[in-house]
Amino acid sequence: MKDFENHIKDAYGNIIVRTEADFPDAFHKIDSILDKIRASIRDIDSRVFSKRNELLFAIRLVECFRIYNWIKICLSCGSYQSIFRELRFILDGLAQACYIDLNHIDASLTCKLEVYKALGEIGGFIGSSLFDRIKDFEDKQKLKVLYKELSRFVHPSVEESRVWIESSPPDGTVDSLKFNRYDPLLFTQSIEKCRSVGELLISLNTHFVRAFLEISCDEDIIR
Repeated sequence: MKDFENHIKDAYGNIIVRTEADFPDAFHKIDSILDKIRASIRDIDSRVFSKRNELLFAIRLVECFRIYNWIKICLSCGSYQSIFRELRFILDGLAQACYIDLNHIDASLTCKLEVYKALGEIGGFIGSSLFDRIKDFEDKQKLKVLYKELSRFVHPSVEESRVWIESSPPDGTVDSLKFNRYDPLLFTQSIEKCRSVGELLISLNTHFVRAFLEISCDEDIIR
């Protein structure tokens, strides 16, 4: 444990100090996002909530709390690309779960995992092609735009490269790539993207509950 503490101090100590000095309320901002997500979960219709252990969507929704708490660490250590990557994972994961649950509403989790596997092997089960499969989602275009913005920082790109090159320290770009670098602009963008993903997460949750109840009612009528 001592080795770990020394590594954190040596590799990230300066970034942590500067982040705390410039953004003392950083963790509070993330907690505020989580509070809103938590409130949306509390408002879920009891008929859907009672099915939570059979829903991939519920698994992904609760998983967001773990990811956002990890993002706090990434913010402190200047690991901004990791944040964008985690946020994109949230969007893909929730959209995939939403699609599978709504199209296989009575299937067990085991069966849904088989569907998950099959769709993954076919391809096109991430990003815009995935989002297009979610019928009647009002914020679909916002979802696509945000996902595209996150991808610019996740994949090798002009935006991703420019950050490192244009803000290069006096001793050169290459050696500076050994460690993370404090960047207040990327920090601010990370917080903004965290907030935007949180809002879309709540919107997806609202859509899922409404669609789930509509499908359930239709199936009850058929029976």
